[in-house]
Amino acid sequence: MAQRSCFLADRTGSEFAGWLWLNFAYGPCMSEVTSKLLDLIRVKGAAYIGKNLDPAWNMVVDEHQNLARFHLVLSGSTWIELPGKEKRERVDAGEFVIIPNGRKHALREGPNTQNETLHNIPDAEIGPVFERLNKEQHQTSILCGYFKMSSTAPPALISQLPSMLIERRNVGKRQDKIGLIVRLVEAELSRETAPHKAVLNRLTEILCIYAIHYWIEREILPDGRLNTLSDPRLHNVLNEIHEDPTAAWTVESLAKLCGLSRTAFAVYFKTALGMTPINYIVTWRVQVARQLLEDGELTLDEIAQKTGYTDVNAFNRAFKRVTGSSPGIFRRISRK
Repeated sequence: MAQRSCFLADRTGSEFAGWLWLNFAYGPCMSEVTSKLLDLIRVKGAAYIGKNLDPAWNMVVDEHQNLARFHLVLSGSTWIELPGKEKRERVDAGEFVIIPNGRKHALREGPNTQNETLHNIPDAEIGPVFERLNKEQHQTSILCGYFKMSSTAPPALISQLPSMLIERRNVGKRQDKIGLIVRLVEAELSRETAPHKAVLNRLTEILCIYAIHYWIEREILPDGRLNTLSDPRLHNVLNEIHEDPTAAWTVESLAKLCGLSRTAFAVYFKTALGMTPINYIVTWRVQVARQLLEDGELTLDEIAQKTGYTDVNAFNRAFKRVTGSSPGIFRRISRK
């Protein structure tokens, strides 16, 4: 399945074992780091369907690259499951889940409900479809939607998001804020008139930002990770690499972008990202190649050119070193 281009690679790979683990003693405090990172992350959301689901029900949401998905349970409960039962969780009323990488997933009344029906994102010209919230017994109401993150979001941060991010109810003081937003969503869907799409979009955007905020504070900052990514110099370097993977990048040229000497930059970069600048470039090029192999009909020579390799044999070697398989085998497996 295709993944978003801003996601670097499978985090289970050995190359990412030390990914973004920093040791810092005099950096800014957690709240300052969080503020800087959140300022770089902006989301544009769309709530596109609100459904009252009667027993027995289930729904499969197809994969869509470049979009993160969210589901807010307003009443009842649902089980959400990734392909192959890789991860399966129950989500209750007042809780919501984000699938950051747009992977295919299923929502089920029970953990083993079958008879799947495919549910695609409606065409933007058709517009959203909402049903009035119904809290009858044994009925589940869910607000579903999607959002995109802005290009300013640090890819090295976004790549660390879990495959499924769940915000639980009644968890600490943050639930007061999330509970307020959920009540506003419920009020909008309970109106006598049709719900206002723009209002629902803004409310769900806030929910998504809160979820990412709490994830950063809960999972990332306590370990000292990502402090360096709040540095705009490194952010600029990563953006340049991502925007033009075909460029003949060298440690020297990247060091100039960062305003550091070659040696100081190499140490700084590896401390922040757990790999050398050159290894990072190779990994990013391979990630771009993976998407081209999955999504298009380009030849291997064309993909090699688009990812900065003039020699297809060099491209094949780099791809196999990162993924463990050749580009041809990867393409055949991904299209089955």
